[in-house]
Amino acid sequence: MAKNNRKVVIMSGAARDFSAAEKYGELVFIGLGSTNIVKTDRHIADILKALKPLYIENYQTPPYVLITGHGVLSGLLLLCVMEVWGSCELLIWDVKENTYSPAKVSKKVVRNYFNTSEGGK
Repeated sequence: MAKNNRKVVIMSGAARDFSAAEKYGELVFIGLGSTNIVKTDRHIADILKALKPLYIENYQTPPYVLITGHGVLSGLLLLCVMEVWGSCELLIWDVKENTYSPAKVSKKVVRNYFNTSEGGK
């Protein structure tokens, strides 16, 4: 089997076992240290700094995003990944199967919605 060079980005802080996500790629933990949750500009800058090496290494392939921990930080991580790559795959825990399942999300889907009669102006 070919080596998977994709990454799985996770906000540090959650004391959980994420080994089931390793089949999707190397786990990359983004730590922000002691944080004041309302300093979102600083958090975005720190997240982008952590994502930059992943972008330089493989700019065409977005990392998987494993959502965990504080909702604001997870939301900022997803925002940054979507802004840099335009799409990503979330890794969502499937309780019945006891594993992670990928779910693709894309800015294109959101944009297209507003250009239809359903979501139109």
